[in-house]
Amino acid sequence: MILSKKGLVLHFKEDILRSSKRASEGVIGIKLSEGDRVLDLLKAEENGALFTITDKGYGKKTHLSEFRIQGRSGKGLIAHQINEKTGFLASSLILLPKDEVLIFASSGKVIRINEEEIPSQGRTTRGIKLISLLPSEYVIGALVVRVKN
Repeated sequence: MILSKKGLVLHFKEDILRSSKRASEGVIGIKLSEGDRVLDLLKAEENGALFTITDKGYGKKTHLSEFRIQGRSGKGLIAHQINEKTGFLASSLILLPKDEVLIFASSGKVIRINEEEIPSQGRTTRGIKLISLLPSEYVIGALVVRVKN
């Protein structure tokens, strides 16, 4: 899965990517609109959910079954509704049941949230406020904590 800052995701099978030499220019993964850029490249996992959070703290998880498999070099599907209130995507992760998420703010603030506490929402929703931020703060990233049984 390739995710962009403007909330689009392209879900494709990894076997369509052919092996190439280091000096090659590669292949097109996702077609980006002007001002957009690639945020993350994630490997989909069975029973997983896509976690997304914006730089203004709006986050959610969406089950991977909501993202149909596409071919390379497409525009992708909406993964997170982006607007002035939510800001652009700051981070994305694949979550499994019982995972925890660490969310990092620009001020050094860190919060830890259980996967069960993150609302499961549809692709085109904006999520809910997961972290309280001051006007000068923004989310700089997130990290999954996977607990082994």
